[in-house]
Amino acid sequence: MDFKEVSLKAIQTVKPSLAIDITLDDTEQHLKPIIEEFNELCAVHYPVILRMTHYELAKLGDQKFSIATWRDFLTNPKISEWYTKERDIIVRSKILKMLDEIDKTKSTAIASSLSALLKQEQDNSKKGQSTTKYIYSFIPLTEMEKKAPNVRILETIPRHINNALERN
Repeated sequence: MDFKEVSLKAIQTVKPSLAIDITLDDTEQHLKPIIEEFNELCAVHYPVILRMTHYELAKLGDQKFSIATWRDFLTNPKISEWYTKERDIIVRSKILKMLDEIDKTKSTAIASSLSALLKQEQDNSKKGQSTTKYIYSFIPLTEMEKKAPNVRILETIPRHINNALERN
């Protein structure tokens, strides 16, 4: 049995519940059934499933969920983040495999593909860098906004903002 056969066998024996394993908040509980469906499909169709559109997923799942439901699933921020991480892993894996191949052959096609993948990897790593954006608002926050983990409520106006306001 060669490496490809072992890898395929390992992918096929992955339990479906291990594909997307994210914590859903109260407003996202409606996604639970579609995540379970995706995990079952993922066990059979990984990694091809990561390239499928919401139309293809609906068809692959025998129309259990509507196209609109699959679109909501794919555009959910937590699911999108999971997809991005999975694709990054696949790209890095392909890069390493191509590096092994480039030593064995003098093919310019492999070198060209490797160059494109390296550029994609570099672009992905730039996207992954977190940037902090400050939005100062004098509008009261909703209860959900107040409870968001990335919100910090300031009791005073920061000096540099206050200075800008006084100039106007």
